[in-house]
Amino acid sequence: MTQLPILLADIDFSTDACDVARRLIGAVVLVNGVGGRIVETEAYDREDAASHSFSGPNARNAAMFGPPGCAYVYRSYGIHWCINFVCREAGHGAGVLLRALEPIDGLDLMRARRRLDDVRLLWAGAGHRPVL
Repeated sequence: MTQLPILLADIDFSTDACDVARRLIGAVVLVNGVGGRIVETEAYDREDAASHSFSGPNARNAAMFGPPGCAYVYRSYGIHWCINFVCREAGHGAGVLLRALEPIDGLDLMRARRRLDDVRLLWAGAGHRPVL
């Protein structure tokens, strides 16, 4: 039996970030035909000191306070591009970080962009090392 992909349109981003993080596992994210299946997420709420929304809205993190389902993209430590999906109601400041994807489409382009051959490293997330 073939399992249908989880569609982002079927996920209620207006709910708790932890709930959304669990529901995102297995969803396929593609941008211009490049992407993969979400295999690891991390939930943040404004009460979490590690969250970009902890100190309140500012020019850099304004998207985290936007409507649910919006993407908040930022560069971490000037090295890694990170993407979060905003959760809960607009103005709250919660989100889910996509920590790792299983690359499934556009691998050649990913390899060229990342200058990596090992498919396990293409979307492994900041600080990840491949599991052998």
